[in-house]
Amino acid sequence: MKKSLYHKKSTISLVPLLLATTIQAPIALGNTSTTAIAPTELFSSETTASSAATYTQEINNSIIEHADYFREADLKLNKQNGRYQFPDQITLNLFSGEAFDLRVISRESTDGSLEVIYGQVFDSGFSHLETYSNAIITLNHLTGKITGIIENEQGSYLIQPQDNGRYLLVKQKQPEHIDEVLPPTSQSELYSKAAAKAAKGEKDKHGNIIIDVFLGFSESAAKEVGDIKATAATYVASVNSGLKNSGIKGIKLRLVGTGTTKHNLGIITKVLDNAEKWFASDIEKLAPDLVGVVQTPTKAPNSAAGWAGVTGYTQVVGAPWPGAWRHEVGHNVGGLHCSKDGGVKWKYAYGFDNGKLTTHMCGNAANFYSTPDVKDANGLPIGDAETANMAMLWKERAALISEHRKHTVPFPDEDPDGDKPGDGDKPGDGDKPGDGDKPGDGDKPGDGDKPGDGDKPGDGDKPGDGDKPGDGDKPGDGDKPGDGDKPGDGDKPGKACPKPDLLKNNLIQQPDFNDLTQWRAYYTSAVKLEKKAETKDCGTDYKVNITGRTSYYDGVIQKIQTPLKKDATYQFSANFQLADDQQKDFGLAALALKSELGIFYYQYLAIDQISNAEKKLSGEFQLNALGEIKAAHLLLFGPKGKKSLIIDEVKISEKDNNVPNPNIVFEHSFETDTQGWQPAWKMGKLSQSQDRGKDGQFSLHITERDHWYAGGLLAGSELIEANQAYTLSLSASLGKEVKAAQTLDIQIFYVDDEGYHWQRVNTSKVPTGDAWFDIATDFAIKPKGKLKRADLYVFGPEPGTDFYIDAVKLVKTDKGPGDDDKPGDGDKPGDGDKPGDGDKPGDGDKPGDGDKPGDGDKPGDGDKPGDGTKPDNDK
Repeated sequence: MKKSLYHKKSTISLVPLLLATTIQAPIALGNTSTTAIAPTELFSSETTASSAATYTQEINNSIIEHADYFREADLKLNKQNGRYQFPDQITLNLFSGEAFDLRVISRESTDGSLEVIYGQVFDSGFSHLETYSNAIITLNHLTGKITGIIENEQGSYLIQPQDNGRYLLVKQKQPEHIDEVLPPTSQSELYSKAAAKAAKGEKDKHGNIIIDVFLGFSESAAKEVGDIKATAATYVASVNSGLKNSGIKGIKLRLVGTGTTKHNLGIITKVLDNAEKWFASDIEKLAPDLVGVVQTPTKAPNSAAGWAGVTGYTQVVGAPWPGAWRHEVGHNVGGLHCSKDGGVKWKYAYGFDNGKLTTHMCGNAANFYSTPDVKDANGLPIGDAETANMAMLWKERAALISEHRKHTVPFPDEDPDGDKPGDGDKPGDGDKPGDGDKPGDGDKPGDGDKPGDGDKPGDGDKPGDGDKPGDGDKPGDGDKPGDGDKPGDGDKPGKACPKPDLLKNNLIQQPDFNDLTQWRAYYTSAVKLEKKAETKDCGTDYKVNITGRTSYYDGVIQKIQTPLKKDATYQFSANFQLADDQQKDFGLAALALKSELGIFYYQYLAIDQISNAEKKLSGEFQLNALGEIKAAHLLLFGPKGKKSLIIDEVKISEKDNNVPNPNIVFEHSFETDTQGWQPAWKMGKLSQSQDRGKDGQFSLHITERDHWYAGGLLAGSELIEANQAYTLSLSASLGKEVKAAQTLDIQIFYVDDEGYHWQRVNTSKVPTGDAWFDIATDFAIKPKGKLKRADLYVFGPEPGTDFYIDAVKLVKTDKGPGDDDKPGDGDKPGDGDKPGDGDKPGDGDKPGDGDKPGDGDKPGDGDKPGDGTKPDNDK
C-alpha cells in the first residue's frame, strides 16, 4: 500500500479551549455579540501531501515502512514556572478526519524529568467507563517534547519526536504476525503455583507490588523512536494502563533504566537469550525483574512483532509495534493467546475476543487484559471466568515476578534515615512507643483511632463515620452505610447506569453525560458545565447542569462527527429540565450548519415548554442543506438568562423506514464500515472499498493474501444457533486484474462438546471480470451437545488473488440443507467432506486441504494445513 507524507509549515502555540470553530449565536432580538475563544489544539489539520518514496530514501525508518500512513508536524508547548504544560483537555489534530479530543485522566512523574499522562479519547466501546485510558502521552520536561500512543476504534496512532525538531505522526498498520507461544524457559519457575503462593512480593509504602523494568534499544531503534527514556516510559505505562482498565489494583510496573546496544539481530527469539548479556552491567546495578529489548526489523527467519517466553523474564519487540510489548509482558506473566489455541497449565490464562473487541493476549486491539468483571458498552464481558481471566493470573503471579531480583533502586517513599528498610518511619515523626500505632503507618497519635477498634491505623477512616469494623466494607472506599450497596459486593459507588438503547446508532457522543469531554459550554464565557448525579436502582445517572447563563441562547454544544445525509430522515430527542426552584420556560434544540462558503445558519429541531420536572423534547427532521454541508453542530439551549438548564439522554439517529424481518440474522452491505469482519487467521487485509458495490457504493475488499485460506472471518457465536436452518447469500467479484476463474469456499468453524469441526457450506467457481457472481446456499449446524462457537469463513482463491464480497445476508428458514452424501461412502452426513477426497471423517483436517491423515498433525493443534511443521512447535 502506498503511504502518504503530509507536511505542515507553521508552529502552533497552545491557547485556552472552548470551540473548534467560531459559531455565532442564533439570531435573536437584543442579542449582544460575544467573541468565541479559539481552541487548544495539538498539530494543525492543514496538511500538504508529499511522496513517501522520497521521504524513505532520505531516512531509512522501519516505523514509516510499516505504517498505514503518516505525516510530519510541528508543535510548541507553553511553559509555566520553568515546566512545560500539557493541558487537561486538548484536541489532537492527527490527520484529516482523525482529530480527537483528549481528556487527561491522571498524571504521574517518574524520575523528575518525565511526566506520564494517562488520557482518554472517545471510543464508543468504552464510553461508559469514566477512568478508561486509551491515550498515553509522556512529556520530557528537559526537552519539552512529547511521545505518545493513542488507540481507539479508528486505529492506533504514534506521536514521536524527531532529530530535525519536528514530530512524526503515524497511523499504525497492525502486524500480521504478533508472535507464537514459546514454552517456559530455563529462567522461569515453570508454572510453580506453590512458589507464586508463597511469594510476598516487593511492595512500596502503599502496598503496591512493584515489578521493575529495564528497556534496552538497539542503536537503530533508538534513532527511530527519538527519545528512548520517554518511549520506554510509554511502554511501561501501556501495561499499567491496561492493568487499571482491567480492574487490577495493587500491581505496578516501574521503569528503572534504559540503555543502547550495537546489536540488532531483529525481532527473533535469539534476542531473548542475549538480552541479559548485552546489558549485564545495567542489570547488575539496577536489578530489574523484567528486561526488554527494542529492535528494528530485519529479514531474519521467524521474525515477528515480538517474542517472550511464557513465565520468562525477557522480551523483544519491534520499534514499529510498541503495542506488542504489553502482549509479550503478558506471556512473561504466564498468559497464552486465545483459549481456542489450547494450552495445558492455567486453564484461564488466555486473552479474549468477545466479537466486538480483543484483549492484549488474543488480538491485542484494546487496552485490557482479559477479565469477566469488565463489560464493554454493548454489555459484553471482555473475559470468561473459566477460560479467559488474565486479571486473576496477574494477581496470582505478580508477587513472584517482583521478587526475581531484589530491587536496588529505592522506591520513592522508602526510608533513607537509617530506620528499618521499608518501614516508612522518619525520626521525630511523633509516633510514641506503645501508643498502639505501628511505626510508619501514617497515623498520628491522638487522632481518635483506638488500638483494637477494628480500624487499621492510617486507613483514612474517622471514628463514628458509620462504618463498623468487620462489616465487609473497606473504610474510606467511598461507600456510605445505607446507600443500598452491600458490603463486599464489589460494587463501586458512582457506577453509571447502563443505557444500551441510548447508545445504539446514536450520532451524539457521550449522550448520557457520563463524561463531558465531547461537549462545550456555549455561548457566553460565563457558562459552566458540571455533572449532576442522581442515584437510581441501575446505579448513578448523570446529567449536565448548565449554569452561569445570561442569555436564552446559552447552553451546550457538540460537533456531530458523522456527516449528515441530505436525503435521510433523522430522529432527535433529549430530556430537558429546570432547577427545582425555577418556573416554567422554553427549551430549544437546533443544528448549526456550516455551508461550503463558511457561513453558519440554523435549523431548529424542537421547541417546547419545560419545567422542573424532566420532559423529553423530540422530533423528526431532514437536513435543510443549502449546498454542501461542511460541518454540523447540535445546540441545546432555551430558558431565559440566569436560569440553570439540566439536560440528559440526547440522541440523533437515522430513522429506519423499513419494517425489520425477524428472520434476518444480519445483512451486510459495507456502506459504513467492514461490519465486524476480520482477516481469517490475521492474514491478509480487509477494507471497505469504493471500487465497486453490488447494490450500493461499497463492498468488502480482501487483499494481501499469501494463502488460499486467507480471507474473511465473521465471528458468529451469538448469531448462529444449533439445529436452526439458514439460507446464506452473498455476491462475489474478482475484478479486472484476475486472469482465471477462482474457487470461493464458504465454511463454518464450530465447537461443540466433542471438539472442533469444519463444515463446508458452499463451494463455487467465480468467473473473471467486474460482474458480480451471486451465491445462495442452505445449511444448519447440528452439534454434539452444546454449540459453543460458530464462525463464518469465506476464502478459497489462489494465493495473491484479491477478491470482493458484498450483500452478505443470513436468514433463518424452515427447510434443512440438502445432504449430497451417498450411503455407505464412509462419510458422516453434513460433514462437508466429499467422497473419495482422501480425507477420513473426523480426522480434524479441513476437506481438500492437501493434508494426509496420519501426517503428524493433530486436530485442533492450531497448525495450518500443509505447513510441514510438527504440532509440538505450534501455538
